[in-house]
Amino acid sequence: MKKFLLISIFLVFLLIFLRLLSDEKSYLYKGLKFLNKGKYSCASVYFERVLFNYIPFSKYVKISKNKLLKLAEEFESKGELYKALYFYETLRSAFYQARSFYLPESEVIFKIDEKIAKIKSKILIKDGLSKDFKESYKKQIFLLKEDLAPSNFWSFIATVSRFCWIACIVFLILRKKIKFTYFALLFYFLWILALTIA
Repeated sequence: MKKFLLISIFLVFLLIFLRLLSDEKSYLYKGLKFLNKGKYSCASVYFERVLFNYIPFSKYVKISKNKLLKLAEEFESKGELYKALYFYETLRSAFYQARSFYLPESEVIFKIDEKIAKIKSKILIKDGLSKDFKESYKKQIFLLKEDLAPSNFWSFIATVSRFCWIACIVFLILRKKIKFTYFALLFYFLWILALTIA
């Protein structure tokens, strides 16, 4: 029984991994098709989807990240600040949305934060909403660096308690022992509590 459960868990994680990898590959090729046609916004949508399916050390993530960075830098060098800002923020938000217990590509995000702050400061000055670049830059960088992520501890508790709750339900079905009902309820309430606090 224990061996069956371990094999089942391994197969579930393997299927999830393979599905993520397949989605990454599919989205990357769709993004590259749009990029070759000059439809940069459409391409960025698919590159962003690759990053949503983040797998560490994936070549598809690396290619998508580099394509979005390249687009942003090209538009920035041409002086098209709004388009550059769009691509920088797309890349930044994709990694934040793929965040779990750690922030993927954090060193890239910190470099992007500085570029976003500079571009936003230039736009504010250009639009007459700010007069001092340094002051505007400080405000922007402060907003970008502020960490509004949920607590790692409570996120971990929520994840573990959810899997324990599911395991208790499975054991309740397979073994039909009442003690699994109590554990299922305990883990369910712990899961809800952790989600609320996190």
